[in-house]
Amino acid sequence: MKKFALALLVLALTVPASATVVLTSAVGTGADVNLVTISYNNTGGEEVRAFALDVNAGGKLVVGSAAPVPVGGVIHYYVYPSSIQFGVTGSGETYISSLGSPMANQTAQGGVIEMASLYAAGDVNHPSAPPSSGALVKFRVNCSSGAVTVKVALNAQRGGVVLKDPNVTPTVTLPADLAVCGGPCSGMVVGGVCGGVPITQARYDNWIQLGQPQSWCHKGHYAGDVNMDCKITSTDVVGAGGFRFCFGKVWPDPLYNAAADTNDDKRITSADIIGDSTVPGGGLKPNWGKTIPSCP
Repeated sequence: MKKFALALLVLALTVPASATVVLTSAVGTGADVNLVTISYNNTGGEEVRAFALDVNAGGKLVVGSAAPVPVGGVIHYYVYPSSIQFGVTGSGETYISSLGSPMANQTAQGGVIEMASLYAAGDVNHPSAPPSSGALVKFRVNCSSGAVTVKVALNAQRGGVVLKDPNVTPTVTLPADLAVCGGPCSGMVVGGVCGGVPITQARYDNWIQLGQPQSWCHKGHYAGDVNMDCKITSTDVVGAGGFRFCFGKVWPDPLYNAAADTNDDKRITSADIIGDSTVPGGGLKPNWGKTIPSCP
């Protein structure tokens, strides 16, 4: 029995280190409908020291939008090997002048994200290893051309997922393809189109200021569908929050109703009823009695 136990101990000591790392991605809502967050989960074994990922967004990422995500108030993967910049002091000592950006390279289709951890017991900001799971990086996708699919792959040239022991190859599960810019508010980005209406900077700014009302993303919004039932009827006039009760009101008056603001100018006026030249096919009167197709 003692020999058998000893054999098991020797076998345990000789089993090579390993790790299983699961990467996931998620997209935001509202004003963040084009914001993608990539997270990681190391289910055991060797700790992850660095990530190198290829991101294909089917269109150019928003320049400069890639940023690390704090976990527990700390950015653990804060070293960006491809963009570190060094400086030299007057006495000739070399120092890191800038850690750069997670985006190691950006192309017409997407880019390469490269992030690493560095810690030491005497480091006030990073005294210990990163947690085994958490959010890693976030970036924005250009939604001006409509819905896109974000694909994430390992960048083999830069190592993909690098463990503390670089000689160990981890088992990695990549995120499923992620549909971005496809939600009801996907067009609510400057240069986008929502309900057939071009979204200008002014219209987008108003939407943000009002708290991103979901009514502005509804297909019947510009047609005067105040109660969002996909029909333009008397209920939109005399029902709760209808034109009869909010006409003439200007934000932030409590009686102002964003759902009745068919031209998105933060005022309820005759333009919202008879139509506005900035809103093709908009206004309550031109759409009276109509049913909104493919709605909601």
